[in-house]
Amino acid sequence: MRARDTEAGRFLVEERLSGPEVSVECLVDRGELLFVNVTGKLLHPGPSPVELGHVVPASLPPEVTAELTALMRQLVDSTGFGSGVLHAEWILVDGVRPHLVECAGRLPGDSIDLLIDLAYGGRIVADLLAVLEGGGPPPRGPALAG
Repeated sequence: MRARDTEAGRFLVEERLSGPEVSVECLVDRGELLFVNVTGKLLHPGPSPVELGHVVPASLPPEVTAELTALMRQLVDSTGFGSGVLHAEWILVDGVRPHLVECAGRLPGDSIDLLIDLAYGGRIVADLLAVLEGGGPPPRGPALAG
C-alpha cells in the first residue's frame, strides 16, 4: 500500500533467482565455525514464495551442504565476523548452486533455533551464551532427528 500522493515505486533487480531456498545457521567463536546447520524452507508455490514451514536439517546432497559450509566460512572470513550466530539465506539455483540472498549476525527467526535444539539436542542459545562468555560450548554431533 502506498500513500496516494507518492511517486511510483522503483526497484533495482540484478537477476531473478529460482530454486529451493535454504538458510544456514553457524555458531562462530573468534572466526571459527563451531556448528553449522542447513535449514530447508517449504515455500508457497507461485510468484510470491511465502514461507510455509522449515525442515531441520535440510535434505540436501552432501556436496551441496559442504559447499554451503565453505561459503559460510568465506562469509565469516570476508566480513571479519568474530563470535556469535551467523544466519544466512540462500537460493539454490538449479537446485545446487547457492546464491546469497541475505545474512545477519543473529539467531534465526521462525523458531528455527527450537528446531535445531530438537534435531541436534542441546540448546543453541546456551551455546551462544557460552561462546560470548569466553568458554566453549559442548561439541555437537550430527542431527539425531529431523
